Amino acid sequence: MEIKSGFEMLGDTLSKVLGERADAELARNIRSALNAHPEISGAYDLILHNYGPDAYQGSVHIEVPDTLTADKLDKLIRNITLEIYQNYDVILTAVGVYSLNTTDPEAVELRERISRTVLAIPHVLQMHGFYFDKEEQSIRFDVIVSFDAEDRNQVYQQVIQEVRKVCPDLTLQISLDTDFSEESEES
Repeated sequence: MEIKSGFEMLGDTLSKVLGERADAELARNIRSALNAHPEISGAYDLILHNYGPDAYQGSVHIEVPDTLTADKLDKLIRNITLEIYQNYDVILTAVGVYSLNTTDPEAVELRERISRTVLAIPHVLQMHGFYFDKEEQSIRFDVIVSFDAEDRNQVYQQVIQEVRKVCPDLTLQISLDTDFSEESEES
């Protein structure tokens, strides 16, 4: 009995040292807080680690308009980092940025077409971080495939094939992404 208790205590301690996965409610609350900012059109790739009482750390990607200046982006990141710490006791150690086409109607229409195509594929939960670079004739985005898929890589390859049908002349940079914090919502 004492040996079992000792192993359980050791397991709890190691779990805290290595970083536990945070609860889904905390992740949803943080995402909601970030998405409440008018400059942010989406918060993705949220990773939270619990290193003990009041010792959460995390990282997130935010999707912002391509027209946001570096100065305004810096101010936004500093503000959200402080807000998340003050409201949730989570230190955001990194905030990555996805640029979103907002001024080019062709890019907006292309994003909508590709989004419909990608989200129609079974087991695809989300597409985010879409950007159409006209100068380089390329598109880039991340796709989240459910862990329920029998073969996530096969679904990812299907995404590439279907997008290539929509825009055969563009260079594709599609990343298979993972949502560590909670079940994804379609975008």
